[in-house]
Amino acid sequence: MHETFAYSDDGELQDAGRNAIQQALSLMTISFDMGHTAVGNPKGISFIDKYNTTLYEVAALKAQVATLIAKDEAKEARLATLEKKMKTVEAASERLFGLRERFFEMYKRGQDLESADYKNIQTGNRVAHAGDCGVDALLYILKRRTDVSVFREIYYLSPWDVNQLSELNDTLAMYVVNQRATLVADPLRCLHPRVEAAFLAFIKVLENEAGKAVDIEDQSSALTQSYLVFCKVYREEDRNGNLAA
Repeated sequence: MHETFAYSDDGELQDAGRNAIQQALSLMTISFDMGHTAVGNPKGISFIDKYNTTLYEVAALKAQVATLIAKDEAKEARLATLEKKMKTVEAASERLFGLRERFFEMYKRGQDLESADYKNIQTGNRVAHAGDCGVDALLYILKRRTDVSVFREIYYLSPWDVNQLSELNDTLAMYVVNQRATLVADPLRCLHPRVEAAFLAFIKVLENEAGKAVDIEDQSSALTQSYLVFCKVYREEDRNGNLAA
C-alpha cells in the first residue's frame, strides 16, 4: 500500500518539493576532476578524489624522473669531459715520464765528458732534466722503474719519502732535494762539501720533524732555519763558482 500525502495548498506542495530536492542534494558531493566539476554520491566522488590524487602523484613522479634524467645526462657529460681530460693527462704523463727516464739513463750511462754529442745532450739535460723528485718518485711508485738504489744516489731519499713530501705539498723541502740532485746528476756540476753538509743537516731535521712542511713564515722553526741555511750556502758556493765541475 502506497503512502499518500495530502497538501492543503500549492505552497505546501512547493515546500515539500524543495525539501525533497535538498534531501537529495545532501547525499551528493561536488568535486573538481582535473579542472572539471563533478557531482555525484559520496562513493562516486570518493573514487574521483582517489583518481585525482593518483594522477597528481603520477605527475609528480614524472617530474622527478625527468629531473633525475637531466641530472644523469649532466653527469654523463661531465664524465665524458673528465675522461677526455684524463686521456690528455695520460698522454702528457707518458711524454714527461719519457723525459725523466732519459735523465736516469744518462746518469747511469756516464758517457765521455769530452764527447761533443754528450755535451750537447747534457746541456739539454740541465734545461729539461734537472732534479724533479716529485715526478721521478712516481716512476717507482707506479713500478715503471725498480732501481731504487739509483734514485737514492741522486735524491738521497727513497721514492716513498719523496712522495710523502708531495702529499704534504712541501715544495720548499722538495726544492732542496732537487737542487742537490741536480748537482749529483750533472757531471758538469759539482756537489761542494759545504752544500752537502747543509743538505744532510736539513734532511736530519726533516726526519725529526716528520709530517711537517717547511713554513717560511715560521722563522723560529728548526726546519725553516735549516732550509734557509741550505739556501744561503748554496747561493754562496754557486756565486763563488764552486758548483761548476
